[in-house]
This record gives sequence, C-alpha cells and structure tokens, in this order.
Amino acid sequence: MVATCLKLRNWLQLRRFFRLNGNVSRQMKDTQGVLGHWVRTEFPRLRFFTLSVWASDQAVADFVRSGAHREAMDVFGEIGVRGSSGFVRWKTSEHEETTWEEAAKRLAALGIR
Repeated sequence: MVATCLKLRNWLQLRRFFRLNGNVSRQMKDTQGVLGHWVRTEFPRLRFFTLSVWASDQAVADFVRSGAHREAMDVFGEIGVRGSSGFVRWKTSEHEETTWEEAAKRLAALGIR
C-alpha cells in the first residue's frame, strides 16, 4: 500500500500539476503490478491524495523511479510544499486497511494532516 499527500504552493501551480498528474495517471494505467489506485482532493486547500495497492515492492520501485512519475518528483520542489506533503508505505493482507481512513491515520503519524 502507498498513500501520498501532495500540497501545492499556490493556485498558480495548478496547471503544471494537472499536466504532470495526467502523465502520471497514464503511466499508472500502463504499469504492471498496480492492483488499484484512487485519488482524493481537498481542492480549496490545494491538497491531493492518492492511495494505491501494489503486487510487490519491486513494482512500486520501478514505477516511482521511471517515466512521468520520476519527472513529477524532480519538479515537485518547484510547485509543492515539502513539509506538508509526503508518502507512506505499508504492507497488509487485511482488506480493512485499504481505506482512506487508514491512509489518513498513517500520513498523520508522519505529521501530515
């Protein structure tokens, strides 16, 4: 499981973010090993959340280090707020842990609220 929270610096970054996000979403659809992927937004607060389920750690690593995702990570410092953004990974065999509530709890444990 992987949960992310991405906080944008300001409204001027939205266009660039949406372009990058569209590219990452297309990459996600073509990636082997992704079992599920969901997105949530807190648009007024410029916060974007993802929750994804992966077949293996290697599948996550390959995705993160390549293509559009790599590009998005490279420019995030220009458009995002690092202290208010982050990600968390965990392993589970329990379906109950594949929820937005569980993701929020794990992100909060990192100080991301």
